[in-house]
Amino acid sequence: MTSTLTLLALFAWSSVIIVPSYAAGPTGLVCLADPASVAPSSVNSCTMSPYTFNGPFPSIPQISPTQLRVGVFVNGSDALNGFNIALLADHTILTPASIDLSGTILPGTPTVVVKCISGVYFSGCASTDNLDTIHLAVDAGPGQTASPSSGLLFTAIYNITGANPAGSPVLVGFQTGCVGTSVAGGVCVTIFNGSSPDPETVQTGTRFDNSAGTIPWIAVTSNTTSIIVPKGSSSGAHVSITATAENGWPGVSNDIVNFASIVADGFAAPSFSATGCSTGGVSCSITVTMNTTMPGNYTVTIFGSYVANDTAGTGFSDTLSAPVLLEIDVQASVLAVVQAANGDLWWNEYSSASWSGWQQLSGPVNSPPALCTSGLGTVELLVRGTNNATFHRTFTGGSWGSWDDAGGVTYSQPACAVLNGVLYLAVRGTDDSTWINTMTIGSGIWNGWTDVGGVIQYSPVIVASTGRLDLLVVGMNNGGWHKLYNATTSGWSPTWDNAGGSLTGPPAAISDGTSLHIVAPSTGGSITHGQLDYAGQGGWSGWSPLGGATASTPSLTLDGFRTVHLVVRGLNNVAYHILKPSGQAWNSTWDDGGFSTVDQPAFLTEGSIGVAVVRGTDDGIYYNIFSINSSQSTGWTSLAGATSTTPELAGF
Repeated sequence: MTSTLTLLALFAWSSVIIVPSYAAGPTGLVCLADPASVAPSSVNSCTMSPYTFNGPFPSIPQISPTQLRVGVFVNGSDALNGFNIALLADHTILTPASIDLSGTILPGTPTVVVKCISGVYFSGCASTDNLDTIHLAVDAGPGQTASPSSGLLFTAIYNITGANPAGSPVLVGFQTGCVGTSVAGGVCVTIFNGSSPDPETVQTGTRFDNSAGTIPWIAVTSNTTSIIVPKGSSSGAHVSITATAENGWPGVSNDIVNFASIVADGFAAPSFSATGCSTGGVSCSITVTMNTTMPGNYTVTIFGSYVANDTAGTGFSDTLSAPVLLEIDVQASVLAVVQAANGDLWWNEYSSASWSGWQQLSGPVNSPPALCTSGLGTVELLVRGTNNATFHRTFTGGSWGSWDDAGGVTYSQPACAVLNGVLYLAVRGTDDSTWINTMTIGSGIWNGWTDVGGVIQYSPVIVASTGRLDLLVVGMNNGGWHKLYNATTSGWSPTWDNAGGSLTGPPAAISDGTSLHIVAPSTGGSITHGQLDYAGQGGWSGWSPLGGATASTPSLTLDGFRTVHLVVRGLNNVAYHILKPSGQAWNSTWDDGGFSTVDQPAFLTEGSIGVAVVRGTDDGIYYNIFSINSSQSTGWTSLAGATSTTPELAGF
C-alpha cells in the first residue's frame, strides 16, 4: 500500500468509473453532528437518530452572518488513512464557507488533495461540485488509524444566510452521483485504508431548522472595521470586540464566548486582553491589539465562538461562531539619504504615507552612506568623510544624534550590519584588505579595527542573519570570496572560502534565513546569481545567469513573505525587477519598472510594501510605492531635490 495509490484514487470521481472492491473489515457509519456534542475519545460518534442543527438569522447588529460548524464523523469503520467526501445543503440557507481539519482522527499531518467550496476551486473540484456542496479529499500518507475507527473526520463551516419556512427544514447530507465510493448508490463518501475503499453507510435525515427562532445566540461586533497605524506604533492599534446576548441568551447554554483570530499569510497574529468572556445575559468586551511590526494591508478575522442549546428542548447543541472582519493598514517607515552634487548629505523620512521633505544632514562627504536598521525606529548611518575616515551617526525617534569617528582610512563606500546589538562596520582599506570595526549600539565607542585579510577590488558586503554574519568580497581574480562570523563562537572563520564566479562589479547580497543570495554583474554586464545554503556544512550552489544585463550594482531585498526581490538598471537605463518566492526558483521573466535611471536603483521592502527611490536621467530624485500583494503602485513621482549618486534607503 502506498500513499500514491490513495492520491490517485481520490480523483476517481471525476475521471474514470471504478467498480468498488471493498477491503475486508467492519462496515462503518458516516454521520453529521455538532462537534461539541461528541467527546473526542467517544467510541460512538454518531447519535441514534439524525441530528437537527439550528442557528440564528438574521444576526443584526452583527455585520457578518453567524457561522454553523457541522462535524463529519465516522463510527466503527475499518482502519483508514484518507477520505473523499462531498456534503450537500441548500446554499440559500446554509452557504458553504470553509473547512477545518482540527481534531481529525487521521494520523500525522494530512495533505489536502481536493478542496472545493460552493463550486469554487481551492485545490481541485469534481463534476458533482456546485453551489450547494463542500467537497474535501484528504490523504494522511502511509499511516493508518486502528480498526475499528470512530471520531471526527473534519468540520464543515456554513454561513447561516436565511431562515427556512416552518415545516420545511433544510436537509444536510451527502452529494450523490459519484462512482467507486464506499457507499452504495453513488453517495459521494469514500473512506480509504491505503488501497481499496472501506465499506461504509451514511446516516440520512440530518436537518437544519431555524424556523421557530427559539435558539438563544450572541452577536459579536467591533468598534471599528478598519485601522491605519504607523509601523511599530501601539497608539491606534487596539480594537474593542463586544459580545452581546440575544434572544434570551444564555437560556440553558453555558454563558461563555471564546475568541480566536485568523490572519492573512505572513502577518503576525494579534494579542487578546482575554481569550473569552461571559455576557451575564447582557454583554461583555475584550480588547484586541494588532501587531504592527510588519507594514502592509491585510485582513484579520476575529471569531467569537460559543455553543448554543435550543430552549425548545430538542436536546441538540449547536457550535456557532461570529466572524468580525478587520482591515489593517500598517504604514511603512523609511529613511532616505542622498548625496547632492556638491557632496552634502540630505535626508528625508517616509512615514504615515507621506515624505517629510529634504533636510541637510552634513557637509561634503567622499561617498554615499551606508544605512543599517538597528531596532524599531532606529537607523545607523556610516559615511566616508573628506579625510577618508569613516564617521557614524544614529537616527532615532525622528531625529539625529551626534557624529562619532570610527577612524581608519578607506577609499570606498563603507558597509554595515547589526547583529545581537552590535554594529559591524566593514571597509576596503588603502591596502585593499578588508577591515572590520565594531560598536555596541548606543555606546558611541568603537572597539578598534581588525584586518580579516584578503585583497579586494570593491567595497565589501556584510549581511546579518540569525546567529551569523556573512562577509562577501570580490577578489583581484574577479571571483567571489566569503567569510563567516559565528555569533556562538564570537569569531570569524580563519580562511576565506571561494565562491567562484567571474564578477565584473560590486555584488549585492541578502539572507532569507536559510540561504545567502548573491547577485552581481558578470562578463558583458550579464546578471549572475550565487547561493550559499546554511544547512549542514553549507555549500555554494554555483553561479547561474538570471537573464538581462546591467551596468550598475544590483539591489536585493527580502519582503515579509521571505520572497527575494532583485532590481537592476538595464543597459537601456530602465529599472527592471524580478523575484524569487520562498523555496522556489527565480521567476523566468523580468518586470519593467517603467522608469529610467542613470544609477543603481534603491529598492526596499517593508513587510508587503515596496519602496523605490531612483536618480532620474535629469539627476532628480523620484520614488514609487508598491504593494507586494497586489502589484499596485502609486506611480513614479518627483521627490524634489537632486543627487549625484545612488540614494540609500533603510526601514525603521
